[in-house]
Amino acid sequence: MRSKTVDRLLKSTPHDVKIFVDWYAGLVVRINELLREHEMNKKKLDKKPSEIFKWFNGEHNFTLQSLAKLSAELGEPLLEVPKKSERLY
Repeated sequence: MRSKTVDRLLKSTPHDVKIFVDWYAGLVVRINELLREHEMNKKKLDKKPSEIFKWFNGEHNFTLQSLAKLSAELGEPLLEVPKKSERLY
């Protein structure tokens, strides 16, 4: 049973913040899954331990470039952008 304070905080949280938290959590879970699947530990990544700590602590501001590099290192996509159509502009 949640408290009234938690309910009030959730109701007052902006929608974009809820989306961000959901995406960030999903990204961290995906990175952990890929590390386990490929039997890679965090030391095998070409990253500073402090940067990796920030990923999993929610303090890192991923850029598309950093996600692309990480995806290349892990050999799997981390994000998928839905395509509306295959038309060229």
